Amino acid sequence: MPQETTKRFAGASFFANPVLPGFHPDPCLCRAGDDYYMVTSTFTWLPGVSLYHSRDLVHWESLGGILDKLDLRGIPESGGVWAPDLTYAKGEFYLVYSVAKTVSGAFKDVDNYLVRARNIEGPWSEPVKLGAKGFDPCLVHAQDGCRLVVPQWDWRPLEGHYKFNGVLMYELNTCTGGVGDPKRIFDHTGDVPCVCEGPHVLEHGGWFYLLAAEGGTGVNQRTHAEQSVGFGSRYVFGSFKERARQSCRSPRWLLVRLPSLCSSSSGGVDVSFGARVGFAAC
Repeated sequence: MPQETTKRFAGASFFANPVLPGFHPDPCLCRAGDDYYMVTSTFTWLPGVSLYHSRDLVHWESLGGILDKLDLRGIPESGGVWAPDLTYAKGEFYLVYSVAKTVSGAFKDVDNYLVRARNIEGPWSEPVKLGAKGFDPCLVHAQDGCRLVVPQWDWRPLEGHYKFNGVLMYELNTCTGGVGDPKRIFDHTGDVPCVCEGPHVLEHGGWFYLLAAEGGTGVNQRTHAEQSVGFGSRYVFGSFKERARQSCRSPRWLLVRLPSLCSSSSGGVDVSFGARVGFAAC
């Protein structure tokens, strides 16, 4: 049932965060008409991807899961489904996600998949494996075709090379999973780059905006959470330049997770993020 979290004071509406308390990591927002949808990951537990619906971003109801045929047997804790990305274009929903089969050693076995559906409640297509190296994929639906965006994950022990080395973009065939040559749209930030993960790209007002997280997600982090970093480009294959940065320092019990954004029905942009206490909107 939707939660009654909106309150009225002096004629104005307020809402209390988190709007969806509990276990809702890696949220991704998607708008189709007047309806908002959100997907979250459940890692090594089924359904793999949880689905929610709202009309105002404050009151949410569960629509169940999407990946009903997912096989997570033998996958260790902290593996499984990572950072699903839900988009809507030309009357069809697209979901891309990672499945991490191991989280030990230098080489993590991460496969990326795409499913699609005309109706948000299904039926969803059979998963198509994507031919791109990386993790936490997201899609960009540009006028000239679909693009796949993935943070680069390259563990080669090369001089001057970092394990997390920026974000790549590929032209994508959504039917076969085939990709074109990669283009680096964002390089690492700072002298010693952190993990860059969970990217989402939105086209708004003639610009493409890339929102990503950096700083890691370790459970032992106490004093600071990830930074939400915003980047902008005029061209979908252009180099994204930093336009905004929001650093969140928090006590141990509040670990901010991957940010998400989507266009609003009023013509603006809505931003949200996950935290240990639940899903928050702003």
